[in-house]
Amino acid sequence: MSAFETCPYRFYLKYLHGCEEKPKFFSQYGEFVHQIHQLVFNSELPKKYAAQYYVRHFMERVTEKAPTQQVFLSYFRGGLSYFEDMPEFEGSPLGIEKEFRFEIDGFPFIGYADYLTKSDGIILYDHKARALKPRSNRKKPTLSDKELDQYFRQLYLYSIPIKELYGEYPRELVFNCYRTKCFIREPFDIEKLDAAKDWAVGSIRKIISTEDWPPSIEAFRCRNLCGIEDDCCYYDFL
Repeated sequence: MSAFETCPYRFYLKYLHGCEEKPKFFSQYGEFVHQIHQLVFNSELPKKYAAQYYVRHFMERVTEKAPTQQVFLSYFRGGLSYFEDMPEFEGSPLGIEKEFRFEIDGFPFIGYADYLTKSDGIILYDHKARALKPRSNRKKPTLSDKELDQYFRQLYLYSIPIKELYGEYPRELVFNCYRTKCFIREPFDIEKLDAAKDWAVGSIRKIISTEDWPPSIEAFRCRNLCGIEDDCCYYDFL
């Protein structure tokens, strides 16, 4: 759904024509950091050795070129600093990279929750490389507040199978913005869940009724975030 919102033509190539996406720096970096979290949470890698593992395996796991040397250094140093002083996560583990299969209004969904814990209720954590900003708490929401709302949709949708499986909604949704060492916490709000469900169903119905698939051409995103360039007839115009 996010791919459709970002670029309908990318959605068309990937999901209707089955074109495979090539790895990019940002996707490889995120997958690598997720893997280290998984190893630590599964007690396969002691937390005190996480930074060492990160440095030792970085170049073999993150093989694609960053947009600039400055971006590369920022991401590498941010991850290293995080794993050198990895924070404590509240609660006892319930699930690590847990797969959820559920339905909303008859539409099937598959999701993967990064980390679920139990501590006076369920806490849903999501690891984010993006340096999201905490809520401004201003009367008029800022652009950063609106961006947070967009990202929180995914966690609110994951709360549906959590309720089905554990009999309760999460008490808290948390973004672990590891590069900036920031936990962004949101108490669960049933009205925001309803809004996320409405958005999801509305997006699916819009996709189903779509006949034209226009590209959304933006140089940075096309070059660094989208991996369909080999099949995209617009890529050469960048």
